[in-house]
Amino acid sequence: MTPRLYAWSLFAALIATAGLPIYIHAPKFYVDSYGVSLASMGFVLAGLRLVDVVQDPALGWLAESTRPHRKTGVALAVILLVTSMAALFAVTPPIAPLWWFALCLTGLFSAFSFLTICFYAEGVAKAETLGPGGHIRLAGWREGGSLLGVCLAAVAPVALAAAIDSPFTAFAGLFALLAILATLAMQTQWLGHAAEPTPSPFALFRPVLADRLARRLLLIALLNATPGRRHLHPVSLLRRKPPWPAGVGGAASPPLLPCRSTFHPGLDRSGPQTWAAPGAPLGDGAGDPGLSLDLHPWH
Repeated sequence: MTPRLYAWSLFAALIATAGLPIYIHAPKFYVDSYGVSLASMGFVLAGLRLVDVVQDPALGWLAESTRPHRKTGVALAVILLVTSMAALFAVTPPIAPLWWFALCLTGLFSAFSFLTICFYAEGVAKAETLGPGGHIRLAGWREGGSLLGVCLAAVAPVALAAAIDSPFTAFAGLFALLAILATLAMQTQWLGHAAEPTPSPFALFRPVLADRLARRLLLIALLNATPGRRHLHPVSLLRRKPPWPAGVGGAASPPLLPCRSTFHPGLDRSGPQTWAAPGAPLGDGAGDPGLSLDLHPWH
């Protein structure tokens, strides 16, 4: 039977659509529509990041504990994701806009984190069934879908604004349609194996922190998460030029991802990993192995 790897691209696009573009669009939308200050939204976003420090390990524990009911858990998380997106962009705040902004993003971030954890954990099991090179094949389809989703979501409101008066309402509607299609496509892909007894969320950190290479990678991830990516929304307010070149160029590169992916032998003990440099020029494949496709701004 031919594996339905396109379903993994579609679901990855869904998750990515709720990722980095929201950091670009949501603050600008609330500034333009409700006059909320960037400073106040910055405090809200910083507070939500602190919540993630505690919430993400707990969501990982929840995802593992509910593995036998993975389909139901994913469906509920998708409903929360779609509802939060619609409330953020298509509903007039019934309370103070800043508090509504914080409430919607809390639901959006929580669903995003849970779906990301489930999706990547399930991908490890799926890749084992694809034979030699299974991890590379699956990663190519998955990360290609992620790149396509984040690029199209970044330019979608700009394109919609040229045709309709409420581009963000339409964006929320299109997001709901994508969520339905992606969830249906992935319906048969959740294996739902019985879960083993799960320790507390904090106990799961011990084998990771005990590994020297893992500690070094965590430090690199920390440094990577620190720079200005969180501050894209003030830039988008200052620069009114639509992001067409970057969006169109990035959206055109997913078919090249499996070709550019390289196996990193230094990570064998933690499982096969895929490193990719999307947009890098094609050639002899001697790209920088330290460039990874990072489309998940909260992790």
